Amino acid sequence: MAGYTGGGGGGGASVVPASLVVASERADFPLTEQGLIDAIADLPAEGGYIYLGEGTLTITAGSIVTGKNIKLIGAGRGTTILSLANGITAFNLGAFQFLMRDVQVVGNATQKLILLTAAGSVIDLQNCRIGVTAGFGGTELATFLDCSGSSWSSVIKLLDCQFDLATSFIANGNNCSFSADMCAVTCTGGTISLPAATYFNGARNCTFSATTIESRGIPLHGCMFSGTISILAGTLAQSCTFLGATTFGTSSFVSDCTVSGAVTAGDTCVFKAVTMSSTLSAGDSSVYVGCTFNGAVTASGNGQKFTGCIFSSTLTLNSSAKVSSSAVTGAVVAGSSCQFTNVSMSSTLSAGASSIYTGCTAGAVTAAGASVTMVGCTLTTFSSTSLNGHQIKDCIFTGNSTTVTLASSSSCRVGGNVNALVVETGSSDSNTYNSILNTSDIIGASSVITDLPIFSWVKSGDQSTTDDAAWARPSPQVATMVRLIKVTIETAPTGATLIVSLKRGTVATGAIGATLGTATIAIGAFTATATIALADRGLAPTEFIVPDVTQIGSTIPGANITIEVFP
Repeated sequence: MAGYTGGGGGGGASVVPASLVVASERADFPLTEQGLIDAIADLPAEGGYIYLGEGTLTITAGSIVTGKNIKLIGAGRGTTILSLANGITAFNLGAFQFLMRDVQVVGNATQKLILLTAAGSVIDLQNCRIGVTAGFGGTELATFLDCSGSSWSSVIKLLDCQFDLATSFIANGNNCSFSADMCAVTCTGGTISLPAATYFNGARNCTFSATTIESRGIPLHGCMFSGTISILAGTLAQSCTFLGATTFGTSSFVSDCTVSGAVTAGDTCVFKAVTMSSTLSAGDSSVYVGCTFNGAVTASGNGQKFTGCIFSSTLTLNSSAKVSSSAVTGAVVAGSSCQFTNVSMSSTLSAGASSIYTGCTAGAVTAAGASVTMVGCTLTTFSSTSLNGHQIKDCIFTGNSTTVTLASSSSCRVGGNVNALVVETGSSDSNTYNSILNTSDIIGASSVITDLPIFSWVKSGDQSTTDDAAWARPSPQVATMVRLIKVTIETAPTGATLIVSLKRGTVATGAIGATLGTATIAIGAFTATATIALADRGLAPTEFIVPDVTQIGSTIPGANITIEVFP
């Protein structure tokens, strides 16, 4: 065969020059450290192949300087073995190519395989075992590759290799380009640091196990990581499994992955179809689509977006987060200006200031800030204390008693809801209502119910306390609740207040009984309201109600009166 020297038996190494035709035969080199050094020296300047036969080649002095492009081919991993002595580095590479294939390297946790001494090196390992013990009797190395003298900017390619290391995988290789496929890396006492990739495919179908794993932005596909994992900014991870606590750097894109440990997501990360078994700390403006969270989710920044996600535990968000088409089993705490759309919340909700909820379901909702808006939601109750400006519209309340509690909360609008039993307490005032239950308790002097009245009376001219017989005495067709009396007059009373009482009577006898409520128009005023006590609001078909003007203005009595009763 042209260019191959053959001969020399199983203990020798033969050289085939790269891209050259060698006409004259060369002497064989023994399978020794000096034989390997001599074989490298015997190659032409452009380098070439060195074929290693069966057996163990012991490297004692180490620091073998290649000085050219070398392709080191063994007879098979576990068949050709490089055994490294204590504390040495096997190879020193400059700006050259180094390929090693079908070789096993063993040591005792004090050695390095390769030291790079200049930028521009290319390291290519194929079907090698580096310090792997299983079935081959070797022990781990300290480090596979040390780039400390290379000014980085080298290329590392690994295919179908196994590494059993004690200290580090690739040291100081921050800006090296990296590609690994079908590799397994274990670092029992240190850190696996994957370099930043300027090109190549990153890591595919690999396993990495160490106390700490750092990935500096390379693409990751189909890999498994065991240990505490740090994924630096801009990483693409697809179909990976992370078995330890994992930190994803800014702008990472993670899809179709599972993470068993706690997750810390940097700002502007994107997660798609990711299952997280533990907690998540979500960074600013991070995005989550179709994810499953089995642990508590907490925002470490603002503006996150969750779409089509399942939360099995609690969800705590800061400001301006958006959640849509998702389900939350645990309690939800939403910060200010959050937006929830079509979200099912099985537990309680603490709603931040100016947060908006549309088409959601929730248990008890508590306002944690002013101006909460809920539209078309189904919830158990809503409560607010000393917070103003809420809007509750077209919602369904499933609570069995008071469903809307406004304690010292004003300027709210509650309307179009189902089963809204409202109770105002404290200094609540200036609230606007419609379609609330008749048993609601509205105490604010300026609170307004905008439903049409169920009974009304109008009388022109000056008012008098002696013409009670002129008032109609309506009765309901079915049992009805009457809650609020409103009196309006076109000419204000002067000299004294104008007082109107609303009384109930018995249809069968015409007898007038107890007073239900009394509204008093102040001197110079034009309107007044009065809330009927809860115990007195029921009106049966056998009863009627009738107004009674018990006092008029002493100077100007007041004229052109309208009296209305609201449910």
